[in-house]
Amino acid sequence: MTMVPQTRLAWLDTLEEVASNFVEHLTIGRDVSRHTVRAYGSDIATFLAWLRGPSLLIEPEETLQSEMELCRHVESYATHCYQRIPALKPATLARTYATLRSFFKYAVRHHGFASTWLTLPWVNPKQPTALPHFLTQHDCQKLLDALHTLHNSPDEDLQAEPSAKTDPVDAVLLLRNRAIVLTLFTAGLRVGELTGLRWHDLDAEEGTLKVLGKGSRERLAFISPETLDALNSYRQQWVVLLQRNRQRFPKASQCKHERPLPTDSLWLSHTGRPLSARSVARMLASLGEHTGLTQVVHPHIFRHSFATHLLNHNVDLRVVQELLGHVSIRSTQIYTHLQTRRLRQAYQAAHPRAEANASP
Repeated sequence: MTMVPQTRLAWLDTLEEVASNFVEHLTIGRDVSRHTVRAYGSDIATFLAWLRGPSLLIEPEETLQSEMELCRHVESYATHCYQRIPALKPATLARTYATLRSFFKYAVRHHGFASTWLTLPWVNPKQPTALPHFLTQHDCQKLLDALHTLHNSPDEDLQAEPSAKTDPVDAVLLLRNRAIVLTLFTAGLRVGELTGLRWHDLDAEEGTLKVLGKGSRERLAFISPETLDALNSYRQQWVVLLQRNRQRFPKASQCKHERPLPTDSLWLSHTGRPLSARSVARMLASLGEHTGLTQVVHPHIFRHSFATHLLNHNVDLRVVQELLGHVSIRSTQIYTHLQTRRLRQAYQAAHPRAEANASP
């Protein structure tokens, strides 16, 4: 497609139309997660807003003979982004550049843009190596113990230990929260994978969960007998939460379920609807604050803990990669520093020349 001379605003209108098609392509054509679509859409909207602002030294009605002229001016957006560091984190900047690279690749391939757009200098900034925090087995036990002492409101999805005076919903929420903590700790799931589970994904005989991960890739996750017991206890009382769904059952007596159907959501909120990732994060954060752990407790710290404990027990890195559902081994290698630290400690403790003050 040959681009005819257009004004700056006309070019920007074209870019916005292509951007709309690109977001639709991500949603339908590539079936990426809604989180990715939202992030990419936000990055492109910020970029287009910058182009429409006073940053470019081009008058709105000035005619550009080719898209190459606009392309050269767009290069300054990279400089603009770099100048926003450290307010803009390197990881966010890297994602922004990845978004724009994908956007212009789509524009070249599907809308006849010149290949020059593929040569723009979206060079990722150097990112600091962030060592993952993790929980010990003792930390996890403290979280489980803390569940029995909390007296929070239903809005925070944390309830006290069941007693004769305790609302039945409170008792089920305690069972649910215990099962969530154990499932995250023993299966290493992402929070989206956790909240997406349905009862037919649980194989109680094999002690496995069928997980739908990133890119709609399925894998098996293994759970411990203790986790399976917690899930079974929660399952027996699951219908109590379902009865709270006022959209489906204005009165609890209208709920004829005796047990969950295979296609029902595994985790329900205190209102009887599928539990959201945000509710899980809020529950764990409150639990961590009550426990007094030095680590901030969030869903992904359990995934870090899962990988760390496996590697500390000499599980092969490739096996950990499969269990985590990583496509690339590079994603799993972030945990190898823990092995290196453990090997160094063993070396320093055992080798006669390892100590700095070793005698000659």
